[in-house]
Amino acid sequence: SLIFGVALLGLVYGVTARLYTRGAALLAVLLLSLSIPYTQAAHYARQDMMLAVCAFGAFALAYAAIRRGDLRLHFLAGLLMALSVDVHQYGLLLIPGLAGMYVTHFGRRLLRERGTWLAVAGGVLGLAFFLAIHILPSPETYFRMTAFDNYGSRKPPLLTFDPKQWLQAILNEARLYGFARSPLELAAFGVGL
Repeated sequence: SLIFGVALLGLVYGVTARLYTRGAALLAVLLLSLSIPYTQAAHYARQDMMLAVCAFGAFALAYAAIRRGDLRLHFLAGLLMALSVDVHQYGLLLIPGLAGMYVTHFGRRLLRERGTWLAVAGGVLGLAFFLAIHILPSPETYFRMTAFDNYGSRKPPLLTFDPKQWLQAILNEARLYGFARSPLELAAFGVGL
């Protein structure tokens, strides 16, 4: 996690420096490195930090591809985002964000742009890899293990369609990451949503 934590700081610095200034990049790295979720994820040997690096890397590649017009980077952005699902299945939740980046940039030209289709091709290749390695050898085993790993013997709050349980789950996460002790981080989290 330490290696990926440092890689994430490097990516944040590089993207922020390109978008703004070096001073803003240093501030972004400082704020990220001092945040409770970052220090927890970087401290434990979990895949959270690897997922963050893959996803942020995919966004950075897509940004560079759009800015430079480099078609290879579009393909790599889609591939890296899809491979993030292999790191952690929550990577699926980030794919619409990358798609949104393409939609907001290309607008009505979206389906006519080669970069869009190359990003989709990279994504399809990455998801095909995931299917071939994890699901197709034994679908029943995969889905049973996934259900047990993610939910245990209870139903996840999102699938209950009960707003009270959704709110309770959000409050539990906020307590877990110490947002009650740090209103600035809570505000940044809210803005990020």
